[in-house]
Amino acid sequence: MILEHESLTALMFNVLLPVFVNAENRDNR
Repeated sequence: MILEHESLTALMFNVLLPVFVNAENRDNR
């Protein structure tokens, strides 16, 4: 369960981080 939870969190972070960075980069442009 813990392993799955960690995987899910990592996946969410991996998806949220790029989106946030892309949004910031877009705003900067």
